[in-house]
Amino acid sequence: MELPSVLDIKDYSELNHFDKNQLKELINECEFIIDDQYDQLSPEAYSSVEGLLEYLQYKVGGEATLKAIKKKAVEDVCQWMYIHPKDLTPEDDKRAVESGLIAIRLGCGWVVDAYEATTNIPGYEIEWAAISSMPNVICEDSKAFSQLKLNLGRELTEEEVVRVVNLSKNLVNSYMANDGKMREW
Repeated sequence: MELPSVLDIKDYSELNHFDKNQLKELINECEFIIDDQYDQLSPEAYSSVEGLLEYLQYKVGGEATLKAIKKKAVEDVCQWMYIHPKDLTPEDDKRAVESGLIAIRLGCGWVVDAYEATTNIPGYEIEWAAISSMPNVICEDSKAFSQLKLNLGRELTEEEVVRVVNLSKNLVNSYMANDGKMREW
């Protein structure tokens, strides 16, 4: 089967029938585009290739690697949930956001529950909004988008809108391709 161009891949589940070597070829294409053709891409296309690269790297890592990554990500989010808000540090927030994004991409949509207790994570407003909109792609008339504007205290720039929508699309694509579940402990 012929490999599609990484710029043409919209639904990550279509990658499920490729073998490991083919997935590695797609990783190489993503890396080439990001390193050598970034200036020829729109912000949306660049973000799409970046999200696909991350998904492919997890996918090629193998089942045991994915299980370990998922377990660590969930543990990080769970620890963050139990830190008193007054005791949270920027490092705690960073780890929780990064781990939450990983867990969601690997199909653990139920970690979204951890973010429902807060309406903002300072410094990670865009990421918070994309996570909060799960399992749907964020849109400008959604509750998460309205909260994002409140958190920022202003209207979003066009670049920020593109960034949050692209992050949300990438999260949903990875989540769906990994048979994600929103409610499963």
